[in-house]
Amino acid sequence: MKMIFALLFALSLTVLSADEISAYSKAFEILSQKPGCTGAKVFQRSEWQDLFDAAKKDPKLFEFLLSKFLDRGPTKIHICN
Repeated sequence: MKMIFALLFALSLTVLSADEISAYSKAFEILSQKPGCTGAKVFQRSEWQDLFDAAKKDPKLFEFLLSKFLDRGPTKIHICN
């Protein structure tokens, strides 16, 4: 089921140019490598909120961020028990 969802999601994405992907990836990578805890509301930091606000206005950025849910790459963000 997870694989089917991932495939459907990938097919629904708007095609992003290499420059757009590069810019979005760089911004996301910088933020995801800053240490933080979801329990401490890391996503309420102004840097994250600026990215989310931009994604509300830019459908391609929004779709890029959605694609990061499927990414299993390392980040410095964690969830405490």
